[in-house]
Amino acid sequence: MRVLIFFILNLVIITGRLQAQSGQSLVLNGCTDYLEIQEDDALDFGEALSIECWIRPNCTDGNKIILGKEWCMGQFAYYLSVVGGRIRWSFQERGGCNPAHYFDSQDIVIEPDIFTHVAVSHSLTDLKIFINGDQIDLDGSNAVFSSIHNSTEPLRLGAYKNIDESISNFYSGLIDELRIWNIELTEDIVRSRYNSELSGNEEGLGAYYQMNGTDIGENLIIPNTATVNPRLVAITTGFSVSSPYCIIPNNYNDAQLLEETMISICGQEDRILTINENLNYKNILWSTTETTESITVSEDGDYSVSAETELCKMLEWNFSIFSDEQTITIDTSVCEGNTIIFRGEQIGANESRTFTISSLTGCDSTIIINVNQLEKIDLVID
Repeated sequence: MRVLIFFILNLVIITGRLQAQSGQSLVLNGCTDYLEIQEDDALDFGEALSIECWIRPNCTDGNKIILGKEWCMGQFAYYLSVVGGRIRWSFQERGGCNPAHYFDSQDIVIEPDIFTHVAVSHSLTDLKIFINGDQIDLDGSNAVFSSIHNSTEPLRLGAYKNIDESISNFYSGLIDELRIWNIELTEDIVRSRYNSELSGNEEGLGAYYQMNGTDIGENLIIPNTATVNPRLVAITTGFSVSSPYCIIPNNYNDAQLLEETMISICGQEDRILTINENLNYKNILWSTTETTESITVSEDGDYSVSAETELCKMLEWNFSIFSDEQTITIDTSVCEGNTIIFRGEQIGANESRTFTISSLTGCDSTIIINVNQLEKIDLVID
């Protein structure tokens, strides 16, 4: 047997979603955030109701509500949720909750931190769910198929209203390109446009939310960009000081707690470090055991900070503190064609680069990066 083994260092794998998305996505924190769209016939079941959206949950455990128009006190219509990685469509014909009727995807189809397109089409005779344009098999053991009650409740994004009117089952993560139709969708229709933005005047389109908001917290409003029913804006109802909000997904993915990994306190007795003020924080923990957004450091050494920004969304940052002028040499190796990135610059095989870390006190330090090229190794195993 001949086995060829490559040793690869610093390999960066970039995964992209299929979505043709040129703007922002809505971020909900999984604890307080939800939006409401006022009750309207465009959100109710006539001869058909279809809903599409892109979701990127931070976690998939429990029953996380993507959207719902329900209240078990006679006003339960439907909700769409993620339950342990499966998609659930729950509905009632008479507005009550006993017994519960829902269809789940047979398989786990939703993964954390990955954008997935979900479409549900419920007609008088059929229910279909599509994942990334493909119709999937459903588990209907907990449902009896029927039409859907027309509820007077608003449509909620990201939360569930309980019998006692409390709110729970919050969704944590990103939602984008929400489309609500009063027509039945087929697999061909979903496939033909789920990866494209709409013009807003498509036949049967009752509401269209592209999640391009300009404010945060209680002031965030998401417009309906369908040409019909422009009054159906999504208004923030549950919020914190700095959420919900809208963000370009790549910026959400690339968020950093601090700007530097090497921090000088040369010529200073100490230095105050503050993590990224543009992010929201549920929990913060420094390696010094402090839990505040800022700490004061005065000793050389390696440090770290971790923070939960939204439910299940964890960020970590490792950094070093040094107090004297230093010249640090780092030797590393990569395979041919690969690079490393340091302070935003790419360094390829057989290259060297020198960086200066400036200090306000004039105690500048130097870092030298030497990148060597690894050789391929052929191993023959008999």
